[in-house]
Amino acid sequence: MGLIPSRVHGGLDYAELRKLGMAPRDVLDFSVNTNPAPMPDELRQVIASADVSAYPDSESQGLREAAAEAYGVGPEQVIAGNGSSELIWLIGLAFLEVGDGVLVRRPTFGEYEAAARIHRADIRRYDGPLPQEIAGRVAFICNPNNPTGDYTPVAEIPAGLVVVDEAYADFVAGRPTLIAPDMPDNLIVLRSLTKFSALAGLRLGLAFGRPPLIDALRKVKPPWNVNAVAQAAGEYALRHPELLPDLDWLSAARQDLVEGLRRLGLRPLPTDCNFFLVPVGDACELRRKLLTKCCLVRDCASFGLPDHIRIAVRTAEDNVRLLAAFESVL
Repeated sequence: MGLIPSRVHGGLDYAELRKLGMAPRDVLDFSVNTNPAPMPDELRQVIASADVSAYPDSESQGLREAAAEAYGVGPEQVIAGNGSSELIWLIGLAFLEVGDGVLVRRPTFGEYEAAARIHRADIRRYDGPLPQEIAGRVAFICNPNNPTGDYTPVAEIPAGLVVVDEAYADFVAGRPTLIAPDMPDNLIVLRSLTKFSALAGLRLGLAFGRPPLIDALRKVKPPWNVNAVAQAAGEYALRHPELLPDLDWLSAARQDLVEGLRRLGLRPLPTDCNFFLVPVGDACELRRKLLTKCCLVRDCASFGLPDHIRIAVRTAEDNVRLLAAFESVL
């Protein structure tokens, strides 16, 4: 049991809210890096009409075909998961053995290390851009990186299995991706439909790679791992990208929020996507104070940054409320 480190993620802690006498609907959640735009009515209708009386398609065929069409690859190059977190664990099941070297950035998303540790892999950390020589078997790259928000173009894929997690790539200008029909044989790319498509409650992720890699993941995948509602919503979102908002308003809202925090004496760090770090001193205490004002931010102690919080941009109206909360507690 001691192999797996404790992991803390963004999002509401419902037990904490109950202790505080607060309801989830009372809190503006800036701790999760999701699209703050309202869900389109058409997508809500698809979710409401999904048939949950029968088992879902265990292979998520319709969803995979929609994903293949959206990214210009074959369905045999796609596998769906119960969020990209499940796909990270499937990669560990399929490819890691005791003592294998696993390269992860510092700081980054904690599930990479957790999935490696359960297989007793040897964790090796690096700072900044990916080293061209991977001293191990698998490298996990979060791009743009969580929690720092920086995007680094990957010009060359080193030897070994390289997993590039593009969960937040849709929030980066130009929406870059390494997904292609002729992807390198040692590359797996992860995408999350819970972030930009705002389907976090359904848990839905995709992995792309050459057929041998995808087949290896399919062999260790649990049956019916993606429920019928998630499959229906994901397929519709992929086939109707016009329903999702563009990034112009989100970029403007981010800039306004950053400038507002600077006026309060804070110094948000540069970012390439919809979230950013802010040095604040005691992050845990500031998170607690802001929560009493019905605003939740991400305390980054679990990333090894106890003096930073992470903020995800919301609508202009919500951001104004966050700035008011900051002003009242600082």
